[in-house]
Amino acid sequence: MEKWFDRAKQVMREKKVSQEHLAEEMGMSQPGLSAWLRGFREPALHDINKIADLLGISQVWLTHGEGSKYRLDMLPVHAQRLIEQLIEYQTNEQASERIWQALEAVVKATIPLSNLKDDGAYGQHSPSEHRLQSESIHRKFNFNGRKRSSFKKAG
Repeated sequence: MEKWFDRAKQVMREKKVSQEHLAEEMGMSQPGLSAWLRGFREPALHDINKIADLLGISQVWLTHGEGSKYRLDMLPVHAQRLIEQLIEYQTNEQASERIWQALEAVVKATIPLSNLKDDGAYGQHSPSEHRLQSESIHRKFNFNGRKRSSFKKAG
């Protein structure tokens, strides 16, 4: 069973945060932090929560492994607003499905392939496949996210 310190070490690796740096931010020694991260000593809950805050992750996810890993309140304000708008827009199912398809296509086209997890969620694409997919998205959607009409206006 994965423990809180396993999740903390995973995020530290992902974010390239050293024990020395995290210990300094915590106001403690590196050996003390190391003892926590190896499970030799158990920190107080407020210390685990502080680690979560410093790593920019959810306290609940770090302590229990449940819920979202990342804290939405750590995102820039414009990203928080966009997520809120997407959630509100969820009430219109047909429009919602198109929005999520477009958003997924944008994510696939813009995140560097090296950053995608190899879990099959986004599929594996060569750089040329990635370029073709990106071009397809540009043809299918204009910049405001609406699907382009397949017919032309009468001149």
